[in-house]
Amino acid sequence: MMSDFYTRTWGVPTQTLVEMSLATPPMRHFAKQLIAYEAEANPQSVDGNPIAFSVIDKLSPHFITLMGNYGFQVMLERALAQAGKEVTWLGKISVNSEGLFYQLGELKEPMAVEIIFEGKVVFIAYVLEQLITFLGESFTLRMLRDVWPKVSSKDLNMNEGVKK
Repeated sequence: MMSDFYTRTWGVPTQTLVEMSLATPPMRHFAKQLIAYEAEANPQSVDGNPIAFSVIDKLSPHFITLMGNYGFQVMLERALAQAGKEVTWLGKISVNSEGLFYQLGELKEPMAVEIIFEGKVVFIAYVLEQLITFLGESFTLRMLRDVWPKVSSKDLNMNEGVKK
């Protein structure tokens, strides 16, 4: 019944909406770039701790000033909900009102660094998609450059990482 609603209202089948909800390759690429910039600036920030999101920690003062604590928390929770559909361990993470992450339950077993890294990439990609959607590409890039001066519009090449 729900698919009929979406098809009638927007002419988009539900399956297409689900496919569109995945973090896009360009945003994943950009998220990896930000993680690399952060690792270069602060090598201790890249570790195997699943709830340490140093990229978000660096961005939080800028976006809390812009959105307020609650707005920033809601944006992060929405990104976690989206990313949790792709990366299951993110479903065990939540955000408090200061934008700090905490673990809701025990992770069943230790995770490989690659799995943690991929989860962080997907989560940051969803955060970036929201920022660009609501603030625009140029404003988001300007704020990102305040934190990582090396960030350029070329990093956000919308065709990067897309297989042709």
